[in-house]
Amino acid sequence: MGPEEILANAGNPANYFPDLAKITGSIITAILLSNLLKGRGIEKNPNGWITIKLDGIENETGLSPIELQDARNQLKAKGFIEEKQATATSVDCRVNAEKITVKMGTLTAVNKEPATQKAVIADLPEDSIALSFDMIQDVVGDTPFSAVNNNTLECFIASYGLKKVISTLDILAANYKSKPEPVNNPTLVLTRSLVKNVNPPENYVSYLERLKTRMATATSSKREAEKRKAVESKKPAGDDTKLPDIGFMP
Repeated sequence: MGPEEILANAGNPANYFPDLAKITGSIITAILLSNLLKGRGIEKNPNGWITIKLDGIENETGLSPIELQDARNQLKAKGFIEEKQATATSVDCRVNAEKITVKMGTLTAVNKEPATQKAVIADLPEDSIALSFDMIQDVVGDTPFSAVNNNTLECFIASYGLKKVISTLDILAANYKSKPEPVNNPTLVLTRSLVKNVNPPENYVSYLERLKTRMATATSSKREAEKRKAVESKKPAGDDTKLPDIGFMP
């Protein structure tokens, strides 16, 4: 059986929007939110509430009951949806389009910044995964933890938050760089470290603090450059007057 035949027998595709994954925290939540947003277009309730059949959502998206419940919980926690009158088979749901719009606007603003400014994690919300893989590569560098699968990282970020994942990876990478030890399974090491405290090496300064310092220095340098430019712009054109050279006093 060729690829076309396989796809023909695989049912209807379940599409999702990658940018929704960036604001919700995972592909699973993005799949559910994409499905709910499509439903808003045909809703008849003026207050925005729609009744969704859980088995229908599972069939349309391919999500398991556990994945669907987890996605619902995450979307509710972020304020993207509200629920009422939930039963074992259906739930009344309303999408908070305004909050999603604001979040998408923040993502657009971040994406429009110069590449050197994209790593400002200190000001990013805890649940954001936009730019996270670039930050993680910046943290772990040439250590075994740079080989952790992106899908695994995405799940961890959705569960624990971007800052905790990066902080944990940073400590693991710092430990490895200060005293290299065999790491047979980096994913397993990260999994265990996320659910318990990991000890940083001596003189450890977190990636978040280093990043704050780096960005503060860059901001200060930019302001100084702007001041110099402003002073130079006020200088009269062709003003190259120099003090006379009077030599040394006898």
